[in-house]
Amino acid sequence: MAKSDKRKEEIKKEKMAPCCGGAGLIPGIAVLTLGVLLLLSDMKIISFGAGFILLTIGFVFLLVYATSRVWAFLIPGVILFGIGVLIYLNLEDLGYLYPLIVGLSFIAVYITRQEHTGWAIIPGGILLAVSVISAFEQYSNIDSWPLIVIGIGIYLLYKHYKK
Repeated sequence: MAKSDKRKEEIKKEKMAPCCGGAGLIPGIAVLTLGVLLLLSDMKIISFGAGFILLTIGFVFLLVYATSRVWAFLIPGVILFGIGVLIYLNLEDLGYLYPLIVGLSFIAVYITRQEHTGWAIIPGGILLAVSVISAFEQYSNIDSWPLIVIGIGIYLLYKHYKK
């Protein structure tokens, strides 16, 4: 096979599945998951609700990440799964948990240690800090500014000793 024919084959494969190894992967997993859920619902094993639906959609994204290793599926997967857990457990009124979940999605991208994911620690760290400060302010009578200053100091020491 000539070099140009080989390249044309590669381009054809890339067009069919630019990010996840097969054009039918995401729809296949989604339809399979939906079918299993509908079966379980008909058998009265589960009941659908907003939390359960978000949990399921998040699980599908996480499953696609597990099969494709494309980090872009982690962010919606973790966020939808996390919010689904909050709703399912009736914890949706705890507002400080939402930035925690979004922050954890970015931390999950960073932990995958794939190329070009170092940027994810910045929004992840900021959102985790916002969540911790919000929770601290909600459950404590102490002002959060000293915590922010302590956090900045710890970060600066970490950067100094990392060199």
